[in-house]
Amino acid sequence: MIPPSFTAHRYAIVDTLNDAGIKAVGDPRLQPPGVLVDGPDFDQPVGNEMAVRYTIHVIAAPPGDAEALDWINDTAAQVVAALGYFNLSGFAGTYPLGDADCPCKTITFAATADLC
Repeated sequence: MIPPSFTAHRYAIVDTLNDAGIKAVGDPRLQPPGVLVDGPDFDQPVGNEMAVRYTIHVIAAPPGDAEALDWINDTAAQVVAALGYFNLSGFAGTYPLGDADCPCKTITFAATADLC
């Protein structure tokens, strides 16, 4: 179950990651390298529950070289370990910050919101 506030839950995820030693923020003004937890996507409620997905971006500073890739992979593994290996999916790509396309691995964390 997640708190009734999507903002509170997003920052609970940020706190969980920071407690695990991962530099995480909920502010898109992140200065890489770091982890950005975005607001959620969600589905139509079913009964008293709603599926909620939080997008987590593991963002390295450019360029997208081997050092950035190693940092992204190591940090993504730490994120997965901190949140649990279930209810996660991900893909590699870039994240636009200012004028730069930063190397990034995007992880989706699925949760359930109790609407009661």
